[in-house]
Amino acid sequence: MGIEMNPVKLLIVEDDKDFSDSLVGIASMMKVEIQTAFNLKSAITKLHEFSPDIIILDLKLGRDNGLDLFESINLINRPILTLILTAYATKENAITALKEGAFDYIEKSLSPDEILKALQEAHERIRLEMLVFTQQNKLEDLVKERTQELEESQEMYQSLAKASPIGLLKIDNNGNCVYVNEMLIGMLGWLERDFYRKGWLEFIDQSQREEFKINLQNFLISGERRYSEEVLFDCEDGNAMYILLDITRINGGGKGYVVSATNISAQKMLLPKLLGITNNLPG
Repeated sequence: MGIEMNPVKLLIVEDDKDFSDSLVGIASMMKVEIQTAFNLKSAITKLHEFSPDIIILDLKLGRDNGLDLFESINLINRPILTLILTAYATKENAITALKEGAFDYIEKSLSPDEILKALQEAHERIRLEMLVFTQQNKLEDLVKERTQELEESQEMYQSLAKASPIGLLKIDNNGNCVYVNEMLIGMLGWLERDFYRKGWLEFIDQSQREEFKINLQNFLISGERRYSEEVLFDCEDGNAMYILLDITRINGGGKGYVVSATNISAQKMLLPKLLGITNNLPG
């Protein structure tokens, strides 16, 4: 289904009313909305109020220079095609007009058919540029919308992670920490910057560190979605803590991993006691 487009708007800026009327007659053969201006001040006003898509601009507007209108045209963020129209055609004027951004340069001496042809070419070109401009704006709006949604999602997830009752890490595909929540910082007692600079793997007790690094690396390159292991961590105060690490790949890989860290030290200490009680039961 094609995009519905409004009729092209044409502004004729010409101080000769008779010639302006003849241009209106020629342009009326096309599907365009037409307004006229007879001096620079009026042209600037209609540039903003009428919002033309094509401008036929006379270089000689009484004491005004038609090229001065480009100062206002170039401030508008949308496609506008300008056809320079003059009875004082020189190579220098044409070059100046084109440098200012004119689409084409035509002389008043041209026949009505030649002027109509130039207008038709401009009409086809501006409709194409309007279509591209509209699509670009839609794409930019979509990108802004998705970016805002992503930022809001990230803020929500960060808030949830901050309030989580368990420790959380986010690691990249190489196992490096890219986020740590306050719960895990509080559990181990290390400074937040130590998780990034020193590396969270260095907090693992030396008796398990190298073995866990190997296990972690094997998991990261395996393509598997989830991995769990009980690991002994050294705390900043000199104590040690058993933590159950549950590592989950994010969105099918390529975006890192979430590591949940649950303190299971109490369970690890209670288990031997329960085993001892069970062994001493009669029978």
